[in-house]
Amino acid sequence: MTEVFNIGKTIKILANLISLKTLNDPEGADFYQATKKQIERMEDYDITKMKEKDFERYFNFVKKVDNWAEWAKTKGYLYGYQQRAMSDFYLLMFEVAKFNMPIEKNMTEHFFCYAIAKVLYNQIQEYMKINPEESKYDVMYWCFATFEFFGDDNKYLTDYNPISSTFTLLTRWVKDINQLIKYWEGQIDKQGKRENPPNIKDYILKWQKGRSPSWKIIKLFFDNDLCPPEDYFIFKEDQLKRDAYKTFKGNLFFSFILTNLFDSLVKENIITDETRIMIRTGTRLYYRDFYIKRRMDHPEYSEKFEEEAKNNLMFRTLCCMLDGELSQISVEKYLLNVCEHPEYPILLD
Repeated sequence: MTEVFNIGKTIKILANLISLKTLNDPEGADFYQATKKQIERMEDYDITKMKEKDFERYFNFVKKVDNWAEWAKTKGYLYGYQQRAMSDFYLLMFEVAKFNMPIEKNMTEHFFCYAIAKVLYNQIQEYMKINPEESKYDVMYWCFATFEFFGDDNKYLTDYNPISSTFTLLTRWVKDINQLIKYWEGQIDKQGKRENPPNIKDYILKWQKGRSPSWKIIKLFFDNDLCPPEDYFIFKEDQLKRDAYKTFKGNLFFSFILTNLFDSLVKENIITDETRIMIRTGTRLYYRDFYIKRRMDHPEYSEKFEEEAKNNLMFRTLCCMLDGELSQISVEKYLLNVCEHPEYPILLD
């Protein structure tokens, strides 16, 4: 019997996405164990069989996560647009859980590509509404920043998880990463927020190798003032120095969430590791296509990626969502089209 993507799956993904231990801060130390047991009871929830008490338990958990997201925003961990992205993504998962989507490679790949593209589309539309003077390219640059990794040309298809990419991007802006890490550890020790300063370099190396990020380490960057002195940066302009660390910190928590999301989907056998790589590289391929080819009018650079990009479902979905009319199609109708036409969305010429 084919396993289905039910309400229980959405609960487990949501719990893993934020990491339940993050909820201990606003809710208290006993929250983790109590909620872990609660989630175990909800793992097999099917909306067609749920009773009133099941719905009550389900909505209580979702409300706690909403309260946590609001708390995280007020603490400066999470931006408003990131909070809305989480909400949009969860609502899309809820929609497909209502009709128990089969967990089959073709369906899950198309759904998660659609969901991520739709969240990005919503962000772009909202940001342009608030900032009508901004060009679409500037807005897209901002929306895609978490996925970007400026590495060597021949490494563009290497899979970098978002949390690792966030740190790697910062290392390209400072003169000496080892000096920066020593500064961080010294500041954590000096400010007394942790008895024994962690070996941050060791954690970064683990994250680069695919280890899931640790909330207690990520939290240190928000609970301590870790912005390095201006002479640590390679930039000459003071504003660029300030913007660099602000960008890093702004991406840090959201990239923590994105990394947890992909790790959870693979761990729960909802997507394969191959699919995870396809989604992340496809997003970067689309970024390069619009930013290098279209904005900078440098087609030779983009042509290297053309064949891989057109064979990448995430790239194709982003093209159809952001440049076509896929945004006007509901997720349910989209997945029905996928069942009837497995190649949907159409490969662009």
